[in-house]
Amino acid sequence: MTPLEIVALEPAGAEVFGADLSDQGVAESDQIAAAFAAFGLLVFRSQMLGEQELFAFASRFGSASIKQRTGVPGQWHAGNTGQRQPILGTLSALRGQHDIPDTRFASTDIAFGYLGSSTRRALEGLHGHHVVGNDRSDKTRHPLVIRHPLSGRKTLFVNPSSTIGVDGMGDAAGLALLNELFEHGQREECVSTISWEPGTVVLWDSRSFWRFEPSHSASDHLLTIEIQGVALSPAVPQDAADPSLVQRAGATLAGGIITAAMTGIAEVIEPERVRPDVEIVAEAPDREPLDDGFDFGDLPPLD
Repeated sequence: MTPLEIVALEPAGAEVFGADLSDQGVAESDQIAAAFAAFGLLVFRSQMLGEQELFAFASRFGSASIKQRTGVPGQWHAGNTGQRQPILGTLSALRGQHDIPDTRFASTDIAFGYLGSSTRRALEGLHGHHVVGNDRSDKTRHPLVIRHPLSGRKTLFVNPSSTIGVDGMGDAAGLALLNELFEHGQREECVSTISWEPGTVVLWDSRSFWRFEPSHSASDHLLTIEIQGVALSPAVPQDAADPSLVQRAGATLAGGIITAAMTGIAEVIEPERVRPDVEIVAEAPDREPLDDGFDFGDLPPLD
């Protein structure tokens, strides 16, 4: 088996060289699937493919459907998380000669790893409320921290465009917590920027990434294919979770007590990389810890 060249991007994702998405044997398909599980964001170049060829490639990962547009330009989003089974991810392809702005992708794997241990433990006991579009009458409940179905890693699962509340917390307290998480996930330490040229194909996992398109020109000129996912499992089984964590987090936020659960970040957790059968040609550089002034706050210390 000739390995594909997988070059890790900084801080997240990877670029894949040597792949022909129109004609994959079993071995090459397995390598791409393994790379997708490991990185969650894959970039392919020079793929001059028709709509049916791209659809066939996307369908290797699950039930696929072509969409006119996903997300709102100028707003971070993670696909349609309001479904009971949120989408696995999205394939976007630039097929024509169009000049479109760069797209940014924020890794919720990395964002979760940059939280302190007390904060991570508290979040693992919470669930978020997700909606579809502007319809807030039909809310779906998902864990704030999931066990990712492909990688097995713990990852933060909130969506800036459709997570509107937190189970067991009042509206104001829940929104305050979510806004902290949204701001935290958009830090430059979590964000990779992808440029577009004709033939670029990007496959991203919406369970572990957010996307930001700065204008309509990006989404208008990209062929977009969504891939159906599965129901999500919490990072910590409910029977093993400490119910007092939810109560303590809610009480702390509701009472307006700022306890600085991670002042200065004494501990930075590097997310594990699951890389079966993938040859990594170039690793991303080592990450520097976040600056000492970063203060997540608003969650009780539990250590």
